[in-house]
Amino acid sequence: EAFYRIYEDEEITAYIPGMPVDKEQGKEELEAYISQIYPLFGYGLWTVIEKETGQVIGRAGLEHTRDSDGEGAMLELGYVIGKPWQGKGYGTEAAMSCAAYAFSEVEAEYLAVRVHKDNLPSRKVAEHLERQYPGKVQIFLL
Repeated sequence: EAFYRIYEDEEITAYIPGMPVDKEQGKEELEAYISQIYPLFGYGLWTVIEKETGQVIGRAGLEHTRDSDGEGAMLELGYVIGKPWQGKGYGTEAAMSCAAYAFSEVEAEYLAVRVHKDNLPSRKVAEHLERQYPGKVQIFLL
């Protein structure tokens, strides 16, 4: 339910796909993701929770994807923070934690971050990652 509340905002889904209309289908897809992806890789997208309230405020994590040509595989860092919590540093904190995990635990050589060119808050987070990990974070503007 928390993800549906986050993804119902048109400013969120302007840049990323929304949740399935059928909530039962959405639940099944999430359960399949958890039961298949985590055992396979040991990581994936994680739920972002606000420490003070315990409220679900977004998602962030690592996924194996294909490059824009569909030829090569790459490890992609993705994040979404619900509109009410944007601008408070949660996206940056979540993305930095995921990047640290990728480089220390997964031993990734580099991370890809795909960002829509008009999504300025997300670009700011990606550019911060790029500064923190020079030569190891590659931003792809869509």
